[in-house]
Amino acid sequence: MNILPHKSWHVYNKKNIEKVKRDEAKAQEEEAAKAERAIKAESEARLNLLRQRAESRYKQLDDSSASTDGAVVKKPPEHVVLFGSDQGDRYAKNEEREAEEKEKEAKLDRQLTMYLDKGVKESTPWYAVKEYDRYGETKPDRSKDTKAKEKRRKRAIHLNEDPLAEIQSKMAKREEARKERRYGSYHRHHKEKSKKTKSASPSSSSSSSSSSIEALRAKRLQREQAERMRTKAYVFGEVPDIKPPDTYHSQFNPTETAEAHERRRRRR
Repeated sequence: MNILPHKSWHVYNKKNIEKVKRDEAKAQEEEAAKAERAIKAESEARLNLLRQRAESRYKQLDDSSASTDGAVVKKPPEHVVLFGSDQGDRYAKNEEREAEEKEKEAKLDRQLTMYLDKGVKESTPWYAVKEYDRYGETKPDRSKDTKAKEKRRKRAIHLNEDPLAEIQSKMAKREEARKERRYGSYHRHHKEKSKKTKSASPSSSSSSSSSSIEALRAKRLQREQAERMRTKAYVFGEVPDIKPPDTYHSQFNPTETAEAHERRRRRR
């Protein structure tokens, strides 16, 4: 680490630092020189423009003084149009053709794109209803024909172009199925309940007549006692026999040593 600052390629070496400072100063001088040259060029261009404007003003003043002296008025040069009416008719706009082109573009746009601003089921206004068919004949009045109206409405619902109509039809079917399920479950529940009450009434009357109050009380006491014994056995379990504690002895294992001595005596 002590040798590193003395290397020629080290970034923070004194020579490299001085070199960087010299390069930065040189770059600043070059930028300043470029800025001065740009300012000089811009000032020269402005001076030339002002001189040209002044010369043009002097020329206009001289021309105006000469025209007043000679009583001759000069007009600026204009483009000569020989057949003005024909050119005006040629470049005039045809409003009917533009309207037809706009209508075609709108029709093509409606066919290619789907807009969400208007649904299929929405009724068209009175001014958009066509009174004549494609053969030029008047259409019959179907305002009184309710069946035709229903057919048209159903046909609009089944169209694939309107996703909102399809969603509404699916939601209506789902609601009808839900109502049917709810109505059927309600009636089934009430029928089963009525059957249970009918079947339970004769059995209860027969049992009340056969069993007495004392027998029921004895059964209840027996059941409670059995339940009490079961809970005690479940909570406390089988209680083991508690042996009396051994007396204190200074030896580590007195019982084992006593048994060992007894076995040794038997061997003798």
